[in-house]
Amino acid sequence: MTLTVLNRSEETVTVRAMLRDANSSEPIDTSHREGSLVLAGERVETDETGAVTRTVDRDSAVTGRYEPGRWWVSETGYVGDSDVVHVRGTEIPLVSTLYRAGIPVLLFLLAVFLIDRITGWRIWPPWRGL
Repeated sequence: MTLTVLNRSEETVTVRAMLRDANSSEPIDTSHREGSLVLAGERVETDETGAVTRTVDRDSAVTGRYEPGRWWVSETGYVGDSDVVHVRGTEIPLVSTLYRAGIPVLLFLLAVFLIDRITGWRIWPPWRGL
């Protein structure tokens, strides 16, 4: 089972769930057999291509899980599977990038400042000789 974000807005997110056999990659059609797919807490049925597309309320993550039917009733028995897709906005990756770049730079500058104060090498501030 795989979840893919197709579209996102401020309030909703459109997610496609694909359900396939792990060995043969054949699609699993839950509308003609026991078992169901739970997408964001709602039971949905896949079509003959093994896919279902739903628009759900936007949370930080959308979960999906396949709950197989009783193995002794079906011709082919399957095991359950689950997937989670994280829905991020545009501001979170920007803040994350600034944080990842800023922390090492600040730690380096702090180390240079402390070395300057401890040794008296007069390398701080870096623009002193300009």
